[in-house]
Amino acid sequence: MKRWILGLLIMALSLASWGASCSISLPTGDLGGYEPSVNNSGVAIQQAFWVTCTQGTPFVISAGPSQNSGMIQKRQMKNTFGGGLLLYQMCHDYPGAGYCNRVFGNGTDGEALSATATGSQQGVYFWIYVFGKQMVEGGEYVDYVAISINP
Repeated sequence: MKRWILGLLIMALSLASWGASCSISLPTGDLGGYEPSVNNSGVAIQQAFWVTCTQGTPFVISAGPSQNSGMIQKRQMKNTFGGGLLLYQMCHDYPGAGYCNRVFGNGTDGEALSATATGSQQGVYFWIYVFGKQMVEGGEYVDYVAISINP
């Protein structure tokens, strides 16, 4: 019997001391389906922020801990209708080997993203990796991660 899990990652955004000359759009948040018996090696989904800022403006994007686990290194989505937890990670690099070489974090725990604005819309990319072989009940899984952008 197939069991489908819809993984959702909803992010809060904090624009710390940004002027009116910068804007950002959030990722969609919907990670799609996950079936434990099929997804043995896990599921990796690329996400992006779209940042527009005055050319030459340096900025840093950091990701906080999972609301469910309270940790960056062990992020978890929680089943909205039960108590099941689904282990995942936010990565700077493609997690093809089943783990992140560079965890998207806050600069102390995991790495923050740093860039300099080009003056036009630019993508800031990262990966969401849901670890494989997690036998959890079906349903919608959600986690909240605070994302901070600082010039």
